[in-house]
Amino acid sequence: MIGLPDGVQRHVPLPGNGGWGMAGSRDGSRLYVQGASGWLAEVDPLLATTVRSIPATASEGSLALTPDGTRLYYATQSGPLEVFDTETMTARPPLATGPAALVDVAADGGRVW
Repeated sequence: MIGLPDGVQRHVPLPGNGGWGMAGSRDGSRLYVQGASGWLAEVDPLLATTVRSIPATASEGSLALTPDGTRLYYATQSGPLEVFDTETMTARPPLATGPAALVDVAADGGRVW
């Protein structure tokens, strides 16, 4: 369920089981959702549709999006910090961090914690 600024709520069908982590673009045009059963979905909240979904690590975790919206970071309790190019939704080389349940990106996009 997505609540929009005008008070409208929309239901967006997602693949697999329910979502764990979410991250939204600054302009509100995209929402990224991570599912416990092993998927990442890109959602258009205004149209209430899943734009695309891809396989991902099946683990509890969190998502963070760079301020410019070009990279999506996925922290999982089971491995390195995964990185995705949001234009193509393809995996980039992961960052060797070890297991982590949370991730965040600095306001200027220069650091990832």
